[in-house]
Amino acid sequence: MIDRLRRFADTGNAVRFFLSFVLAFALWAWVTNERDPEQSYRANFVPVSVVGLPDHLELVGEVPDVGVTLLGPRSVIQTIDAASLTAEINLEGVTDPGEYSREVKVRAPDGIRKVTADPDVITVELDTVVSETFAVEVLPPSDVPRNLAVTSTDIDPSEVIVTGVQRDVDQVARVLVPIDVGNQVSSFSQLVEPLAFDSQNQQINTVDIEPSRVRVNVEVIITGKEVPVFVQCECNSAAEGYVVLGQPQANPANVIIDGPQELLDQVPFIYTTVVNTAGLDRTTILDNVPLDIESLPDGITVDPTVVDVSVRVEQTTSSRLIENVPIQTLGAEANTRVVVNPATLSIEVSGTLDQLDQLEDRDISIVVDVTGLEVGAHQVRPRVVLPPGMTYNEALPQVVVAIIDTTPTPTATQRPAPSPTPEPEQTPQS
Repeated sequence: MIDRLRRFADTGNAVRFFLSFVLAFALWAWVTNERDPEQSYRANFVPVSVVGLPDHLELVGEVPDVGVTLLGPRSVIQTIDAASLTAEINLEGVTDPGEYSREVKVRAPDGIRKVTADPDVITVELDTVVSETFAVEVLPPSDVPRNLAVTSTDIDPSEVIVTGVQRDVDQVARVLVPIDVGNQVSSFSQLVEPLAFDSQNQQINTVDIEPSRVRVNVEVIITGKEVPVFVQCECNSAAEGYVVLGQPQANPANVIIDGPQELLDQVPFIYTTVVNTAGLDRTTILDNVPLDIESLPDGITVDPTVVDVSVRVEQTTSSRLIENVPIQTLGAEANTRVVVNPATLSIEVSGTLDQLDQLEDRDISIVVDVTGLEVGAHQVRPRVVLPPGMTYNEALPQVVVAIIDTTPTPTATQRPAPSPTPEPEQTPQS
């Protein structure tokens, strides 16, 4: 047997056999590729999961996504769903906090020849998971109506456990619960989510708080009565040519009065001291106008004691008759003449005194648009063009517009009469 193999090798048969095998494999690969050519597939933002993370450690920050490139037969590539691709890093064996770099492993469908992750190595940071107990405090509400006062708050439970990585828990300075007073008029209770804050009063969202909701019991009492403020105003005068519009308004529109209940019941509203608008030529806010405290019963206090008063002022309007304004035409076609009857109109315009004083005749136009009108007589209502802010009081009457064709009429050309043809002379015969 050994002699036969030696003779087979000596004669070159082994070389021929090897070459035949290589050629056969190459032929098979070529045929396979022709029938099912190789293609690539790219999936971006594939999430990376972490396995093997010990319970006493936690990730600091987020694990970045990776891009995945697959290479394989077209028949396999065409069946791939990006959602089916998964990637992971393995942290088995890690026991201490710190930074660790791990290769990204991608799980791809069977038949894929090559898998590439970008990046192919991810560095993560781990820190020790710790828990710490904090007392819960109430964040003072900012929406308390002025006639209410929060007298006490009770939190159940009064302590919570904050859990997270060491660095985040170390930043927690306080745990607060906000309360919403809103339209409450008596003591109330709320379930509220406690929030963690650092020493700069910035909220920390990377820790867990247990329990996630606590009950806050809030005691409130009514302090006084809220009454509207009305403005006493000598509003019959303003600067010359100006007028006060409407009733001036107070800000705040309501104030709090306090005192014995029987006296509070006697006060449905409160006035300001008298506001004088003489000389005002624009809308104005009068600051720190005192309230008429002297008119209140003794024993009543007011908060605040002054308000701002807003006074709306505008220029008065007047009218002026503009007579014999020429009517202009627009849109006349070539070879036509337009005649308007009457040729002028008078118009009454309204505006402020300043506008009327500055108004000139050239600022007003009355126009008729004859675009598209045929030759003949038509009734058209003119339009008025005025400066901005001015108006005219009555609609203008219709005017008669005559469209006249001015195309020249062609004249007939006379042809000259033909000259008579002379007859030949007769020669006498002898």
